[in-house]
Amino acid sequence: MIITPNILSATKATSGIIDETSLRLSTGKRLNSASDDPMAFSRVAVTKTSISTTSVSLNVLEHGMNRLDARDQTLGSMQDTLARFQELATMASAGLYRLSDLLPEMKSLEKAMLSLANTKDASGYLFAGNANVQPFEVDTAGNAVYNGSPTAQKITVEGISISGAVAGTPLLGVFQAMREVIASVEGGVAPTTAMVGSVNTATETILSMRTEGAAEGAGAKQVINSLTKRYDREREEVAQLEEADMTLEMTRFTEAQKQYEAIMKITASRLNQRRLMDYL
Repeated sequence: MIITPNILSATKATSGIIDETSLRLSTGKRLNSASDDPMAFSRVAVTKTSISTTSVSLNVLEHGMNRLDARDQTLGSMQDTLARFQELATMASAGLYRLSDLLPEMKSLEKAMLSLANTKDASGYLFAGNANVQPFEVDTAGNAVYNGSPTAQKITVEGISISGAVAGTPLLGVFQAMREVIASVEGGVAPTTAMVGSVNTATETILSMRTEGAAEGAGAKQVINSLTKRYDREREEVAQLEEADMTLEMTRFTEAQKQYEAIMKITASRLNQRRLMDYL
């Protein structure tokens, strides 16, 4: 029998192709080890690290945006509450209604405002600043007291900062304006024009807090858009380097199988050959 080195080499090469394509077809990946393509394998590892970092940044920013949204919604409710309070204060100042008729709703709105100022989510109080305590309470005289931090809690990522929780100190002016009106009405005296003006100023304070939050949100959205594009681009890059072309691999596998079968037929034919000397 005669089996040439060429046949052995072809058998080994074809068998290798079958093993390689079988693995790629089963895993769906072109790169299953560094030996498949060292440079591409290294590039995939680096890019995956970058994808992981980007993903963390996006999650942090999403958390910050959720807190911004929650705070803006709360401030919006405060703004509505204060708008109604201002209506009542204006009516009381103008003598359009009996003060005793307006007082209960005024007190109810003050209580609602306090509850809103103590709003919290899963991460803590929205107006406690960099502190994990209930920010507002009322003292024995009925005045609001702030127990939170005067410094905002910052969420910083990718060169941008979002206030996770803001200092509630500006809201003290809101409570003071409401308390002055209520105290006057409780004493049977119509609130002055200046008192009503203070309520209007308090409304501007809340609006200013909403505007600051909106500016932070706009900046964060730009970064999120940029990171999302980078994330998608890098995932596509990894897919192009790492994922196998299933159609191509199936074609290679089928061709290699046919070639292997052909080699096996040749080998079998050679094994069945007999030299003249075998009969001597």
